Amino acid sequence: MGMRPGTVVDIRIEDGRLIIESEQDPEEFWENHLEMIREMSEERHEEDRPAPPYEEMDALGRSHIDSIQEMAKRAESKRCE
Repeated sequence: MGMRPGTVVDIRIEDGRLIIESEQDPEEFWENHLEMIREMSEERHEEDRPAPPYEEMDALGRSHIDSIQEMAKRAESKRCE
């Protein structure tokens, strides 16, 4: 059919035949999605803020930080050997 997964299609029956057509030019479709991603990325960077203090993080966040710090300590101790 020449369509990628996720393509928006128009489905209808004409003269007893099933017709499936892309609702939008594929290039236009992907360009629209890429533009949305660019816009969301720009908004995300505008909203960047420092991470909350350790005490204010949820359990999963604290566990992630603890794991990273533990791995860094192990890596540092191996370098010092």
